[in-house]
Amino acid sequence: MCNATGKVLPRLFMVAALLLFGASAWAGSREAEAAYEKGDYVTALKETTSLAAQGDAYAQYNLGVMVANGQGTVRDYKLAASWFRMAAEQGHEYAQFVMGEMYRLGRGIQQDNKEAAIWFRKSAERGLAEAQVILGAMHDKGLGVPQNYTEAASWYLKAAEQGNRDAQSLLGAMCDIGQGIQQNFADAVMWYHKAAEQGDAVAQYNLADRKSAEQGNASAQFNLGVRYANGQGVPRDYAEAAAWYRKAAEGGNAAAQNNLAVLYAYGRGVPVNLVQSYRWLERAAASGNEDARSNLQIAEASMTSDEIKQAKALAQQ
Repeated sequence: MCNATGKVLPRLFMVAALLLFGASAWAGSREAEAAYEKGDYVTALKETTSLAAQGDAYAQYNLGVMVANGQGTVRDYKLAASWFRMAAEQGHEYAQFVMGEMYRLGRGIQQDNKEAAIWFRKSAERGLAEAQVILGAMHDKGLGVPQNYTEAASWYLKAAEQGNRDAQSLLGAMCDIGQGIQQNFADAVMWYHKAAEQGDAVAQYNLADRKSAEQGNASAQFNLGVRYANGQGVPRDYAEAAAWYRKAAEGGNAAAQNNLAVLYAYGRGVPVNLVQSYRWLERAAASGNEDARSNLQIAEASMTSDEIKQAKALAQQ
């Protein structure tokens, strides 16, 4: 059987990182900072290298930035990683974050999600929101760490409370479905709203659909059903999908009627029930839904005449 899909936005997975090799805070060398700001990277590199060699963590991080960007020298990710590691081992949270990214992406170092998670955790525990949200995403998807929705939600919450919009959007989705955290629609809307205010497109879409669906809009209810069925913008949950499809189906949405029938046919989110499946296919087909018409023929082949008769009677109710 086939089902219809709605226009949805994909759920954000790996959130945008802090500028991986961006400008950094300069500590201990006004000369290096002044040269860097003027674009005199050769001088900035010389001053920074001297401090880095003396063990200054900020200088080591800044040197990693310049080497990775090819500023004042030839770009060399492997060498940059060595400087970032020195700073990271001294507890520099941005360097720890960058080490996590380099391991995650395999840039200048062998790709290794387990090592990435270790460095992200070090940075996250020092309070860096960007590290917290990526660590949460790794727990969410089971990358480098065992999949653990509760742990994911915990890290998303820490980052969300610092104003990270990606974390707010992801946490909203988890509150929406009750995955890793107690289901709470009010909290879901709150986090969606915070992320949406910062321009997060997924949160804006989720917020708009949720409000419209709760007000009884059948199209919005159908869209929510599609997103829950496909795990788009929210964690996949067939039971939740079925609930929203049912609301939309009862409101006369033919695509939702067809999709609800498919869930009944395969027992996704609802018990297998061919009579209910046929009932909703009959109603959708009567409204002109071509998928439902095709699915009716498939359904009839596996049903008795009494079941079909019962389903047709239900469809008229």
